[in-house]
Amino acid sequence: MLADGFLTVRGERSRYFGPDAAPDFSLSSATRNLTSDLYFQGVRDTGTVERLLDRPAPQGPSRAVKDLMRGWAAGYNAWLKQNRINDPACQGAAWVRPVTTLDVFSRAYALGVLGGEGRLVDAITTARPPASGTAAAAPDAKAAARAASELFSATDADMGSNAVAFRGDTTANGSGLLLGNPHYPWAGGRRFWQAQQTIPGELNVSRGALLGSPITQIGFNAKVAWSHTVATGVPMNVHQLTLDPADPTTYLVDGEPERMTKRTVTVGVKDGAPVTRTQWWTRYGPVVTSLGADLPLPWTTGTAYALNDPNAANIRHIQAVGWDGGRCPVARTLLTYSQSSNPNSPHHLDQTRLFSAEKWVRSRFCEKDIVSSPRLKVVRVSQ
Repeated sequence: MLADGFLTVRGERSRYFGPDAAPDFSLSSATRNLTSDLYFQGVRDTGTVERLLDRPAPQGPSRAVKDLMRGWAAGYNAWLKQNRINDPACQGAAWVRPVTTLDVFSRAYALGVLGGEGRLVDAITTARPPASGTAAAAPDAKAAARAASELFSATDADMGSNAVAFRGDTTANGSGLLLGNPHYPWAGGRRFWQAQQTIPGELNVSRGALLGSPITQIGFNAKVAWSHTVATGVPMNVHQLTLDPADPTTYLVDGEPERMTKRTVTVGVKDGAPVTRTQWWTRYGPVVTSLGADLPLPWTTGTAYALNDPNAANIRHIQAVGWDGGRCPVARTLLTYSQSSNPNSPHHLDQTRLFSAEKWVRSRFCEKDIVSSPRLKVVRVSQ
């Protein structure tokens, strides 16, 4: 399962399994190996992940995170070298091979864009400008906006989860208790897996994490336990582009023409010639011609639509929590979807604005830090 995921982010599924077979949807929504490969090979060709890794922390990953990813790759490779693979699904397969630190980060990047670009891989890789002489009608802008809003509505979210924390004075043994309940699959490439991470004198964590992730998403050590939940916010938006009437691959920004970027991608195909396709990218993101079967967005001579996924320029969701010798962990975090899905709430866009400004929040883990917060408000609920 791990090797299959690395094959995906390398853009090599078609080379080994053929272009028409379907991936397992754990790292994108691509319905064919070919569209999956065209997207992920494009990510590699443009050095997207490498550029993000080159950014200094906190805009890029910290040294501790890079060390963690490098160590995970080394451990994976050591296991391959020291053990015999008996699973008939991959025994002796040429695609089961050592990984690099870049492979591990690329998998993390795929998880980061899963709710944005990863959700529309087919639409990204199949978008084509209108042929000369065609005159398809553009959808009504207001109707398209309403349809997109309904499609992305939090009330229709198909995932959820919960976590419940109990104070020591409410439990049988007098200790605090944290229940993490992620509503994630029990099988497949997007399931959680249990592991123990130990570096003598530095790290001792029991954890649950997404398959292939070196980062502890849910876990505990001797001092603290933590969990997280699924956010219902949609981390992407769509830009309607006004095109140059003389060139459907040129769009207007504040009245000035700007050419789209033509991204030509080639992938290998099992028992066939390599396949080359073109993607079209703008300053906002890739051009798409639909948001799924229910919302076509045709590319006409006057209008096109570009997908903007903030996480496509962000690998900061991978951050390590550390200790500086005290009892409380040290961490900088951000709720990228803000603290409320209610548009009338003052918290509806609070951390989204921080995210767009590349700012961070110092997390308050311990009670003394929480009590000292000037924004603390205590509400006691009784039955």
